[in-house]
Amino acid sequence: RIVTSPLMRAHKTAEIISEVLQVPLHTHEGLKERYLGKLE
Repeated sequence: RIVTSPLMRAHKTAEIISEVLQVPLHTHEGLKERYLGKLE
């Protein structure tokens, strides 16, 4: 099982890997980037 971010760049990469390895792909909303303001 592959778990990926909903961001297009991550999801497209995970799709390719999922197809090659023949494993299911799951998108997880909690894996999005976060903006941390001044902490970045």
